[in-house]
Amino acid sequence: MKRTIFYWLIIVLLGGCREKDNDIVAVNPVFQPYIDFFQKEAVKRNASIVKLDRINVVFGNLQAKQIGAWAQDNTITIDSIYWRKGSEYYREQLILHELGHLVLERVHDNSFLENGEMASIMQNVLVDNPAVKGYPMFRGVRKTYYLDELFGLQSPDSYWSKSQFLKTKLQEGSRQLVVSQDFLSDNGLSTFMSTIGNEAKIEGGLLKIDAQNRIILVLMGSLLNSMGVKQDSITSITNKNYEIEWKLRIRQGGVLFANGIQQNDYFNFTIATEGINQLSIPEGFFSPLNTPIATNTFLSFRLRKYENTVLIAVNDKPVFFTELVGNASNAVWIHNLTLSRLNTSVDIDYFNLYKIL
Repeated sequence: MKRTIFYWLIIVLLGGCREKDNDIVAVNPVFQPYIDFFQKEAVKRNASIVKLDRINVVFGNLQAKQIGAWAQDNTITIDSIYWRKGSEYYREQLILHELGHLVLERVHDNSFLENGEMASIMQNVLVDNPAVKGYPMFRGVRKTYYLDELFGLQSPDSYWSKSQFLKTKLQEGSRQLVVSQDFLSDNGLSTFMSTIGNEAKIEGGLLKIDAQNRIILVLMGSLLNSMGVKQDSITSITNKNYEIEWKLRIRQGGVLFANGIQQNDYFNFTIATEGINQLSIPEGFFSPLNTPIATNTFLSFRLRKYENTVLIAVNDKPVFFTELVGNASNAVWIHNLTLSRLNTSVDIDYFNLYKIL
C-alpha cells in the first residue's frame, strides 16, 4: 500500500498543473524562499523574469490529482495537503515547475536524455506515454543541468547521461580482489545462513532462496563477517575506492538493492519479474532503466564507488552515474540485498568485493 501511494504521489506532482481561475491575491511566506531561489538562479543565467514581481503563490483547493496550478491572473495555487506530505525535493521542483509556466512561459517538455532520464523538470508525467515513469533527480550535477535547461541555456551539459562517458567511468582505475564468495559450500557461512533461516540453502554452487516473506541480506555486513572479514576492514575499504560485484537470477518476485550513504541519503536499485526495473532515492527521484532486464536469467551487477562518484552497471553496461556531494562523498556505503516481494525466489551465483587502485 505504501509503495502504491508513493508512486501515485510522484505521478500527480508535476503532471497536475494547468490553468485555473483564481481571484486570490496574496503571497504565502512559506513559498518566499523558493521564489528567492528562482530569482537568484535566473540572475546567474541572465534570464528575463519580468513577471516575477507580479506573481502570487498561495495555498488553495484544487481539482482531483492536482497539486499545483497556475492562472492567468499571475497566481500559483498549491494544494496544502500534498505540500505537507512532500519532501524538500518535491516542493522545490513543484514551485520551479509552476514558475516555469507562469514567469518563463514554458510549456511541458516530455523529452528524455540518452540514458532515459527526464530532460526537463517541465515534464508532464500525466502525459499518455508509457515511457514516462520517472521523476527528475534534482541534486548535484543534475540540479545544475535542470536549472540551466529551465532558464533556456543553450545545450545544457548532461554528460552524466551519455553512454560514452559512462563507459569511460566504468574503466577508471584497476580492480584488486579483496574477498570472493562463490557458494560452492556452506563452510564458514553458518552465521550468515542463520540470518536467512530455513528458506535458503547452498546447492550446486548457488545460494538458493525461496522466501515467503521479505528478507534482508546484509552482503557488506553479515556475509563478509561470516567469511572472516572484520568490520574494521570493511569500513577501511568502503571509505576509499571500491566495487561490489555479484551475479544472481530472479526466478519469482523481486529484489531491491539498497545502497546507503549515512542515514537519509541512499539509492535503491529495484528489479522484479513484474517489470519494475528502476533506480530511486527516498526524496522522489526514480528513473526507468534504459536497458531491459530479463528475469529468470543470470545477471551480473556492479556497484562502483570511485572518488566522489557512484556508478551502477548491469552485465557490464553502465545504467546510472552520480556524483556524491557534501558529507556523502566521504561516507561509508552499506549494501543490502532485499527480497522485497512476497514469495520471491532468487539464486545468487557469486559475490565479490574489490579495491579500486
